[in-house]
Amino acid sequence: ASGALMYVGGRANSGKTATCLMIGTDIAMSDENAIVIIHSTDDSYEQIEPRIKTNIYRMFNPEGPKLSIGMVVQPNLNLRGQDEKYYLAWSKANELFKNLIEKERLVIIDSEDGATLSTLERNVRYYRSRYPDRKLMIICDNTHNYLDFMNMEQSSRMTMISNQQKNLAVKYHACMIATAEYRKNMPMDHSK
Repeated sequence: ASGALMYVGGRANSGKTATCLMIGTDIAMSDENAIVIIHSTDDSYEQIEPRIKTNIYRMFNPEGPKLSIGMVVQPNLNLRGQDEKYYLAWSKANELFKNLIEKERLVIIDSEDGATLSTLERNVRYYRSRYPDRKLMIICDNTHNYLDFMNMEQSSRMTMISNQQKNLAVKYHACMIATAEYRKNMPMDHSK
């Protein structure tokens, strides 16, 4: 849905990122006319890539051997002594991932590229101008870690960030899913 912004909120380590990466992977694999841009504010490419590869293989071959993240990260160590079907699964996951990246159906912007909304917009603008007719899905992981509006109180800051995200979704005719963590150290507001 063009111009849509959806938030996935939850406690730390509750599966927000895993769920959103699965959704993005599914869209990238199943819709040739879609581009999925993943912007992570705190994970590096090396942390995101294996999670996506395990999702890709599971979606490609749901009945096949289950690849663990360890198998993808360190195949020489974790595939040693395993049945050949695991090595073939690992090879297929790499091939499918490479294909999605090469065809620009999947784009990963990691924390090293920048954890700001301007970093995100620069990339979204580039892909929208390059592919004006393709559907665009943006996944913003860990919205609470954006470095924008740091001089503001937390509630106002998150409102400003979410308003900017909504503006990006509308401006670039995109659908955006953003994750945000419920934090224990946030002041309790019993009025809401």
